[in-house]
Amino acid sequence: MERIEAMKATLKFARQMWADHMTLGKLDPEPPAFAIVEQMITEATTADVDPAAKAALALEIAVPAHIEGLMALSTAHVSKTTADHLQLNSLDVVRYEHGDYGWLIHVPSDQDFWAPVQAKAQAGEFQTDLFDVMDYARRHGCCWLLLDADADRVAGLLTFDW
Repeated sequence: MERIEAMKATLKFARQMWADHMTLGKLDPEPPAFAIVEQMITEATTADVDPAAKAALALEIAVPAHIEGLMALSTAHVSKTTADHLQLNSLDVVRYEHGDYGWLIHVPSDQDFWAPVQAKAQAGEFQTDLFDVMDYARRHGCCWLLLDADADRVAGLLTFDW
């Protein structure tokens, strides 16, 4: 039962951290994982099982301890110019090539990162289209953005034909 109480406290902490990181822009719905963990905690606490089985279920809930979300968006959401910069690795972002299909880009959740990048984007010193898709991923709780030629386009984001 102590593990279940620990999971409740961890879930409460995760929700607070999520809310703290979502202070810029629109506050999106909670990540679905929160509801899943909440349901698992409910099942564990209400199940008619012996203490060892309850402890095993609580341990299952706790692993893995950390999951980072990834959002896949079409490369059409960035301009050819931005794609060229990504290919040359000439932008101030952590990115990895995704074969011939795009790039995997780290999306920092640190508030100290976003204000200067937003200011650079508004001043034309950072690709605005890249900022928009990174910010979209961040607002949806994702730490990684996969720009993939085969991924879906999202209504509401700019698209470019190139």
